[in-house]
Amino acid sequence: LVSVDRADDSLNIWHCGPAAGCLANKCGVKWDHHFDMGHYEGDEWHGYGVVADLTFKPGDITLSRISTEAKELTAFGATMFDKESYQGCSGWIKDYRMGGKPMTLAELLSVIYNNRVDHHMSFAYGNFESSLIEFANWKGISVAKNTGYVDHMELGTLVK
Repeated sequence: LVSVDRADDSLNIWHCGPAAGCLANKCGVKWDHHFDMGHYEGDEWHGYGVVADLTFKPGDITLSRISTEAKELTAFGATMFDKESYQGCSGWIKDYRMGGKPMTLAELLSVIYNNRVDHHMSFAYGNFESSLIEFANWKGISVAKNTGYVDHMELGTLVK
């Protein structure tokens, strides 16, 4: 997760490396030298490795992250939609869902911030939230829940 657009309550998900071409929207994928790994010789860039430049295709997705300590799962659904994106592998999501219920962008960000969810998440096209929760239950991993949001809730945790 790298960017928030409050105008349409969307989040951008982005990856700076290679990605499967089947994730690309109708514009397809452009393969290029990596824009961050390499060096300049004079004014010429010499990239190392490859990067895919694509915009993710529209559709329902599931995003998830198991904490580094493997103690908590955060999983939610969203809809990838067509919107101009960033260089690399990128797409914008909206219409968030957790536990089978719609949630606002503020609620989602509250879950992410309050549970200290790393910004590196996995996503797949389809609805896999129930399967991920079942897996978490098998492994004794707690599952993050939407606890709602009000404007002052995070501020109360900072004031001593």
